[in-house]
Amino acid sequence: MNNSGFDVMLPAAAIAGVMIAAMVVRSRAMPRPAWVNTRAGRWLAGRGPAYLSDKDSPPHFLLVTDLDCTLTMDNHTLTKHATEISSVVDAGTAEFNKRWEAMKARRDKNCVLCYSTGRSMDIFEVLVSEQRARTESVFPDGPLLLPDVLITADGTSIHWLEEDGKLAYDVEWESILKTGWNVEQVRQVFMENPEVAKYGVDLQVINRLEGFRVSAVIEGEEASRIAEESIRRAIDECKSRIDAHVFTCTHTGGGSKEKPQFWLVATSKSGGKGQALDYVRKRISADADNVLVAGDSGNDSPMFDFAARNGVRGVVVGNAKPELFNYAKQFGVHIFAEQYCAQAITYALDKLRF
Repeated sequence: MNNSGFDVMLPAAAIAGVMIAAMVVRSRAMPRPAWVNTRAGRWLAGRGPAYLSDKDSPPHFLLVTDLDCTLTMDNHTLTKHATEISSVVDAGTAEFNKRWEAMKARRDKNCVLCYSTGRSMDIFEVLVSEQRARTESVFPDGPLLLPDVLITADGTSIHWLEEDGKLAYDVEWESILKTGWNVEQVRQVFMENPEVAKYGVDLQVINRLEGFRVSAVIEGEEASRIAEESIRRAIDECKSRIDAHVFTCTHTGGGSKEKPQFWLVATSKSGGKGQALDYVRKRISADADNVLVAGDSGNDSPMFDFAARNGVRGVVVGNAKPELFNYAKQFGVHIFAEQYCAQAITYALDKLRF
């Protein structure tokens, strides 16, 4: 994916139903998603304060949520579950959407919805399209809401919704990510690493055109740990110093119970979902007591680091992977819901009385 400063056109509130304009760098037969429940934002990207409410005050509430297996599921992942799970997931998203819109109405729209996904922009659009096609006739309130902030590619790209309905790329965040980072050198480390070559099952993703993330798919939990440690050592041994954040997490859409697959990822050390959350919070002056994060797997773990995130609480969804469940449990402050996906987020909103 190209992380350069393009804008993705989104409809203003008065023209809900207009399709998202195609990015000039992409061409796809699949129609662009038509957002519902849209509204014009109050955002500025790369200059001045990011968020200004009508009363020039910080937001009443900021929700930062993962998408896959947290707010929704894609069609492929749903095929791995019992048939009735699809209805539970989609009904939960519809319930959350109504809950969110009601909270915004009570708080004079002074609530901020942020999606933080491992997907790059183009496959984020794929998820939106297929989720809408699956839900709109069965659950009219089910299609994903338009976010105020969109964090993609594991915290290495941020877009803000502007008043004219555009999602504007944050060039300030890009400049932060550039410090100590060399994507070509990290990509070369992945391509030449013997453990990645031995255990990797989808090595083509190494060459994805992403400026601040390099990744591969590894088969087997133990193999993923071996490959992660090998990549860490190789990056540390580079002649030119590279500051990287290296991690593994479950590939929820890949592998099987018998042969699980894992993402092996390296981003700029300034990247990752936790650092992106900190940046968004600072830009909109969101107090930790008025922030909730939601997630299901290992790449969400930095958002649940209670100390590093200065007291931000989170909800671990009922279908979360052990890697996140065990990590978040050590802090003793997060909510562990029994409900799946978006139903867990709604449960947390009610529990915290937002």
